[in-house]
Amino acid sequence: MSPISRHFNAAPEGLGPEQVRSYLLHLVQERHVSWSYYNQARCPLRFFYRVTLGKDWVVQEVACPKVPKRLPVALSPEELVRFFKGSTISSTAPSS
Repeated sequence: MSPISRHFNAAPEGLGPEQVRSYLLHLVQERHVSWSYYNQARCPLRFFYRVTLGKDWVVQEVACPKVPKRLPVALSPEELVRFFKGSTISSTAPSS
């Protein structure tokens, strides 16, 4: 039984766009799932309704969130000095 079937206690082919939207909102707002988990739930639903059942309404009703971009971790100049002081370079290592 699929998670959406358990959530509504009904077969997924009998659910409409509002139930699919409600289930995905439940994942984000109540279960606080990550965006990758949300996408892993959304993509199979989209495929099932669009390809298997031929219902195009899912594509228009279900939002595809953009994953928030994170800045890379940058070391401060002091941290770089400590990093390079801690590293050792062997003088006997063959050079390329």
